[in-house]
Amino acid sequence: MYTTINQDGQLNNYAIETPVYYAEYPNSEQQRRYAFQGACAILFVKRVSLLSFLLHPDVTKPAPTQVSRLPVKSQIRGRSVKGNGSE
Repeated sequence: MYTTINQDGQLNNYAIETPVYYAEYPNSEQQRRYAFQGACAILFVKRVSLLSFLLHPDVTKPAPTQVSRLPVKSQIRGRSVKGNGSE
């Protein structure tokens, strides 16, 4: 491991630096492989999304509105149905 010590006596560890190089343009075989991998990825995503819509068809329908579950005044015991609200 490559280490250095500075003037204050602190030990510093540095990562080994790899040499810098430029990437080469892919040859025709690599380009064909990349195209094939891209096509497979597109088909995979399409298949998964199609299956998700087929298995759960309610996704495209709008959500139902919430219905209030509060009891109606006539259903509450001890209260009269008729009244002027001053009771």
